[in-house]
Amino acid sequence: MIVFEAFHTVPIIALRDMDPYMFIEEDGSAFPIPGEDYHFVRLDLSLALIKNPGSTFFIQLTEDTMEEEGLLPGDILIVDRAMEPRSGAKIIAYLEGAFTIRQLQFSEEGIILLAANPDFPPVEVEPDMEFDIWGVVRDVLAQKGEG
Repeated sequence: MIVFEAFHTVPIIALRDMDPYMFIEEDGSAFPIPGEDYHFVRLDLSLALIKNPGSTFFIQLTEDTMEEEGLLPGDILIVDRAMEPRSGAKIIAYLEGAFTIRQLQFSEEGIILLAANPDFPPVEVEPDMEFDIWGVVRDVLAQKGEG
């Protein structure tokens, strides 16, 4: 799990080049923008986090079905449609007209969708139910907690 804050861009600056960024004007009006005077590298996290770009998408979690697993509303899920859904994987599923995140479990009886919240009972997927696996959760960008 990766913790994130609300950034649009994040430069990587060599430690030896940080001195100019430690000083601001006395009136507080001028703070140098990293990269104005120096060349720096931008880290593209998508290269590290996305294995299958054509089949990967991001979802911001809005439900608390997996809260005991540490997945909370506001977290961003990295979902890969090309990954093979395996028993134990967290998946994004379309179930009876709504999208949800659950842990997939294969059993002799069929497919069971488990939540990590006691308010949501396990769901045994019946053949006549509207059900589709949209992708496997590959990773999570967790919001930085308060405090």
